Amino acid sequence: MQYRQLMVKLKLQGHLKCVTKLYRRMTIIFFCENNIMSDDAKVQYYTGLATSLLLLKTFELVMGSFALGDKRSYYWRSFMIVLMKLRLNLGLQDIAYRLGICTSTVSRRFHEMLDIMSCRLEWLIKWPEREELWKTMPSCFRATYGTKVVAVIDCFEIKIETPSHLVAKSSTWSQYKHANTAKVFIAMCPQGVTSFISPSWGGRVSDKLLTVNSGFLNKLLPGDCVLADRGFYIAEDVAKMQATLHIPSFTRGCSQLSPIDVEATRKLVNIRIHIERVIGATRQRYSILMSCIPIDFLKPKHPGDKPPIDKIILVCSALNNLCVSVVPV
Repeated sequence: MQYRQLMVKLKLQGHLKCVTKLYRRMTIIFFCENNIMSDDAKVQYYTGLATSLLLLKTFELVMGSFALGDKRSYYWRSFMIVLMKLRLNLGLQDIAYRLGICTSTVSRRFHEMLDIMSCRLEWLIKWPEREELWKTMPSCFRATYGTKVVAVIDCFEIKIETPSHLVAKSSTWSQYKHANTAKVFIAMCPQGVTSFISPSWGGRVSDKLLTVNSGFLNKLLPGDCVLADRGFYIAEDVAKMQATLHIPSFTRGCSQLSPIDVEATRKLVNIRIHIERVIGATRQRYSILMSCIPIDFLKPKHPGDKPPIDKIILVCSALNNLCVSVVPV
């Protein structure tokens, strides 16, 4: 309140430069660690994480020894730039105005910290051991399929800017979304945690082609069970790994499903809905996944590097794994 009164007083006196400096000082105070950590509601709004303690531990996990050094405040602001961009999808120009720095500096710090976070948080998207799955299998899965289910799979799409190149424009066109999109394969373990994320592909790719080329099938062991939607025609590919694929029954060649197929499909749909809830929770928690991704985020910054969109999806999924699961355990 004192800062606001002083701003009004200085503005009335015509000291616009002093007002600008004071505004920058207030913005820096807003981005300070103590200010953000003082309220869990503020932490949840700006970062998507539940508590200030979880935010602090995530920052220390990402930065390691740098979180204790002289540059802690620098890396903290960069850390908040990434989280606020993912959470609220703020424009880089907006963040630049808030921090009182130029847009190019914000962009550089964003990509610099995004690289660090994608490397340090990648282990949160982990393919679990079978013993861990069996011990913590939710009752809704155990009652229907026992302890054999290792993953529920699906694909989701993110809208992107329309490419100018005709081939890229054609390969990213999604008939389902009626827009240019990037398509990602995702696998969820029965506990409601994302256990596998593929690199993004053009929206035109089929679910089968994306699944086969994602490397997911190499994770399966003999006797495993995978749940999927009707669009995944990968039963033969899964069978080669001596695993089983369960998808809803079809009515092709018959007027209606048998009572046994109806009951099996009903149980499968009631369980498979959890992966849609995981995808929806990740999108709602980090609104950048619901926006239109710029073309610049589809190109790697360096040869051999991942494009920023893959890093964004990985970081959002990893941070979502730190939150409460949508599956009732």
